[in-house]
Amino acid sequence: MSSTKKNKGDNEKKGLFKKISTPPHYESYSWGAKHSLIAKVVYWCIYVFRFTSLLQLLKALQRNKSSKINDSKERVDIHARDTEYYLLAVFSFSAILYFLKSMAWINLGIFQPMFALEGLPNLILTVYLCYFLFESIVWVFYYLLFRILIEKHLSIFNEAEYFITLPLVLATQFFLIASIIDVNVSEVIATILNFPAITNDISANFKLTLSLLGYMYTVLIIANIINLIPAIPVRRRPNITIIGAGDVVQKRMLPALKDRGFYSNKQIAIASDTICPQFKQALNAQGIRYFDASEAGEGGNTTKKIVDYIKKSSSYAVIATPTAEHITYIDALSKEGIVFGVEKPIVGSELELMALADNVDTIMSKGFLFSYYWLEKAIALNYFLSLNPNYNRFVNISIVNVNNEPLNEKVAPSTLAYIQGLLGEVKKIDITFLEDIDKRDWALKKETGGFYYETLVHPITLLANILKTDVNLSELKSEWYLLEDIPEIVKCSADELGASLVRLSGTSCNCEIDILAGKFTHNKKRCMDITYEHGSINMNLDTLVCTIELTGEKKYSKTKIEVKSEFGGSFLDTSKGSQFTELKNIKYSVQMTLFDLFISNSGDWGHKRFDDYPNQVHVLKTMASFLKDDKNYFYKPTLINKTVMANTIASFNHQEKV
Repeated sequence: MSSTKKNKGDNEKKGLFKKISTPPHYESYSWGAKHSLIAKVVYWCIYVFRFTSLLQLLKALQRNKSSKINDSKERVDIHARDTEYYLLAVFSFSAILYFLKSMAWINLGIFQPMFALEGLPNLILTVYLCYFLFESIVWVFYYLLFRILIEKHLSIFNEAEYFITLPLVLATQFFLIASIIDVNVSEVIATILNFPAITNDISANFKLTLSLLGYMYTVLIIANIINLIPAIPVRRRPNITIIGAGDVVQKRMLPALKDRGFYSNKQIAIASDTICPQFKQALNAQGIRYFDASEAGEGGNTTKKIVDYIKKSSSYAVIATPTAEHITYIDALSKEGIVFGVEKPIVGSELELMALADNVDTIMSKGFLFSYYWLEKAIALNYFLSLNPNYNRFVNISIVNVNNEPLNEKVAPSTLAYIQGLLGEVKKIDITFLEDIDKRDWALKKETGGFYYETLVHPITLLANILKTDVNLSELKSEWYLLEDIPEIVKCSADELGASLVRLSGTSCNCEIDILAGKFTHNKKRCMDITYEHGSINMNLDTLVCTIELTGEKKYSKTKIEVKSEFGGSFLDTSKGSQFTELKNIKYSVQMTLFDLFISNSGDWGHKRFDDYPNQVHVLKTMASFLKDDKNYFYKPTLINKTVMANTIASFNHQEKV
């Protein structure tokens, strides 16, 4: 037998086991950084006991049949009504058998011979009765107590699903016990409910056992009644898995999760099929778990392996793979009901955008869309324009009058709204977005949308959010360039790469627009100036400081909104005069704080989203349309050397305000 066939067979067996009984979720017995030995033993015993259930075997057959037809989930949902049919059948069997025996006891003579038989037939009948009794007891404890502790992603049709069927299961047990120990069913009920004995037909040991069972059932019933009442939400920090192992994960996401104190090392996992040996060593040294999908057998694709791993080990996930893989993970995680975050851009093609648009209310209902600039670097401007209360915690606001005297009162959102109104209409927007070397070849390749979707999406997002209206990029003049040194640096031919520098200029929406964006410019500078009828805004995307100035306004002459240093903002280094120093060791701090708020609410947005969706989807649609209509072609940039690039940047008429 080949290794491929053997692995396939092993995977099918594992899949069959999962369809019969659900193994305990990792978090069910990992309390913080350590395991509970007792909980682990109890939960795995329950897992094994359920393999003996005829009901579970029938469910497995139905799941296997459904999954072969059209269901992509690992465990197909079994409707509660189908379970009820089985429970009714077992109840009928136990009741009929009890009454047949009762008829034999009162000497009707019809069924007396059947129950008078000694030896093997009577033994077989007793085994059947004990089997169904054991199955029903496991059912009660599993569905009314252990399931919510063992399983992480429950499929349930109604909160009262199991509680409603409980009387039927208990009645079944009463008849089965009465038949096994040859007593009247009323005596069994009285003993379980701890009522005075009707007769003395039940032995002391059986009475003790039934009384204990009755006490436990009473507790379970009371607990489930309480559970039907809406509970107070509790803030939890369960495990999280990051899908991806690139620079963004290593240098931004992991430090943000740990430095903000959201998770300990043992609560974080990395999952990817391309984890480099050096990163594995670093993860091992920190005690962070990782799952290398390339080493997880030959059966199944990478996405399924990683999603299965997340279901076993985590409650939440972050998608930080290359853009081309985003939609696959978004679809898989949303189907499983797993709350997740996804890196920008959400997708990189028009067809994928169409798929998102078709499922706009479902596929991202439990998904948080990151946007490094609009939700991090430009959060000060974002708060000023949106006044979203979720952003207020990240910024400090100060206002001075025309004499540079500070405003001695709290700056309320209504004050900022008033200042917005005083600015008037937008007249001109200048955006400089120049970055350094980026050795990720996919971030420049034509086939992935490269620089266009990885970098240019940022200034276009800023532009769209400032104008608050549709931007027709085709109205702008576009110039596309590729620095001739880049192919050698990223080890690709020039034909594989799109532009690395672009200038968009012209008038759209009655506003003069000038954008310069590029990579490998050796001239890192990210800022924007917005000119209004009665003032201006400068957003420094490096220091994270937003300055709003009003002309002709005495009380609110200058407003400064800056990100607090604890969230990655800059501070004034007095040893270097007026030079601001960026806290480079804190990245993604704002976004991860917002994401933590989202997952702490179990993916409930409340009254208003606070990520970059669906704004980013709208921007990407605009960009996708522009990419098709663009006559200067991002796909066919003009090759330039460093001198020409420097002259192009120097000719850009945008000058950052000091």
